[in-house]
Amino acid sequence: MSRSGVVVGWSLFASVLPALPSPPAFLLPGDVVPTRHIIELAIDPSRDTFEGSVRIEVEFGKPASVIWINAKDLTPKEASVESGGRSYPAHAQTAGGEFIGLELDSPIGPGRATLSIRYQGRLDDKSLVGPYRR
Repeated sequence: MSRSGVVVGWSLFASVLPALPSPPAFLLPGDVVPTRHIIELAIDPSRDTFEGSVRIEVEFGKPASVIWINAKDLTPKEASVESGGRSYPAHAQTAGGEFIGLELDSPIGPGRATLSIRYQGRLDDKSLVGPYRR
């Protein structure tokens, strides 16, 4: 399948997902605490966008089926959560330009888990936040 076919397919899928609960007003909730981030970026300054992936090791204080992360101006492409030796698909949606909400079919936790997200972002010529080009 072509790269554009994957993006279009994801966009159609995202449009039928139910709405997530309201995102946090400012601070992320303390129910899921990150302990380690592993980030990979693929940046080509000649393109307007970049690709990235992140693995975030977290500690769930209590069971949760929605997980919020800070993600200014990023578009999620694929997400999953690994917990207890199993991988669970997560429905990822942007919220307010500042957050990504990961929704699971059933709650996970308490305990350790790893969030995995592939995403795309925009390379900006004016911003000094996130990846940019000069």
